[in-house]
Amino acid sequence: GLSWSHYRCLLKVDRPEARNFYEIEAIKNGWSARQLERQINSTKRTNKFSPAVTSFICQAKKFY
Repeated sequence: GLSWSHYRCLLKVDRPEARNFYEIEAIKNGWSARQLERQINSTKRTNKFSPAVTSFICQAKKFY
């Protein structure tokens, strides 16, 4: 599972679909809270999502 520090990082992600993506990836890949924060911040710096995030969001929109 994820720690409180992970969830604090996830709360900074505005889009629910993106937040879900990062939550799943953090669990699946065993990211520390710092690794998760780096992943989130890299998206914020470039102002666009990676193809994997974009694909996940497109799929998730079917359920939101």
